[in-house]
Amino acid sequence: MKHSIIIPTAGRPMAIKAAIHSLLQVSPQTCDAEIIIVDNNTSQALSDDLQAYCDTLKNQVRYVREPSPGLSAARHRGVAESNSEWLTFLDDDVEISNSWLSAIQNAFAESEVALIGGPSIPKFTGSIPAWFWDYLAPTPYGGWMCGWLSLLDIGR
Repeated sequence: MKHSIIIPTAGRPMAIKAAIHSLLQVSPQTCDAEIIIVDNNTSQALSDDLQAYCDTLKNQVRYVREPSPGLSAARHRGVAESNSEWLTFLDDDVEISNSWLSAIQNAFAESEVALIGGPSIPKFTGSIPAWFWDYLAPTPYGGWMCGWLSLLDIGR
């Protein structure tokens, strides 16, 4: 396995299922990638539900439970579960584009590349909160960013 996509989650069953669905649309299996879901600090009922959901996906998604609370513990558990050359960490509320995985793998084809990133744009389900605009700052590339919320859009 060349690439592990590690997604820590805690108590957000709808978000993680949407993220998994988004990933499966880009066929990680054809790109020599695995998806590892690290369930962290979730109630037993939600854990049982998420594990059952992952089990229905057979060999497409691997479910792991990490009892130690915190994002770092969950990420470290994901790393320990992986045997891959490349590690990609995602939040449990993301939806990726169709070219996301191939863009990552193409970038790592360059031997001098050690770390990559890309746009992280929020998807609001309602109106955008008024306070949101106060946190945005321009980037030198014509886009915008918000470090507090891990958002970035450097433009085209």
